[in-house]
Amino acid sequence: MRENMRCFIAVEIDPAILSEITGIADKMRSETSLTGRDVKWVSEKNMHLTLKFLGDVEADSIDRICNGLKRIAAEHDCFNMAVRNIGSFGKPPKILWVGIENCQPLNRLQKEIENFLSSEGFPKEKKQFQAHLTLCRIKNQKAGRAISRAVTKYADMVLGTTCVTEVSVYKSKLTAVGPIYTKIDSFMLA
Repeated sequence: MRENMRCFIAVEIDPAILSEITGIADKMRSETSLTGRDVKWVSEKNMHLTLKFLGDVEADSIDRICNGLKRIAAEHDCFNMAVRNIGSFGKPPKILWVGIENCQPLNRLQKEIENFLSSEGFPKEKKQFQAHLTLCRIKNQKAGRAISRAVTKYADMVLGTTCVTEVSVYKSKLTAVGPIYTKIDSFMLA
């Protein structure tokens, strides 16, 4: 019997843009002097655009999920999306993010994946999809206020355009030093 896996579906971002984001994160980290006790920064290798977090998935379901994603990917053309702006969720902030400009091809792809997974028994998200890359998770109000002040300096940054060519399924293993993401499979867009 195979055990459950913690999984999510995502698209990757151009490495040059990820490098730019990491540079901004480094500047913000030094300007705010926030430590690991206050803020958990996402490493560059773990940055991605999540289309759907699945949680624990029975290993036997992975093949069905992958087959459905392969079909969906084949029905969507590759597209470009602009990575821009830095903002936060919560007051005081709990999540610092890098935004994705409104992108209709991305929204259609995400919605079709959401509908497919709903038919497979995964609950639909209650909140509307808001495309973003998580930059850090903020652990206390003091750190949230410091991040909030720093965000204003970087809020309107344009980081570039990335071409989305595939959708991937990842498994996530939580460890004491942070999550480890392993790609299970990828499916090329048309």
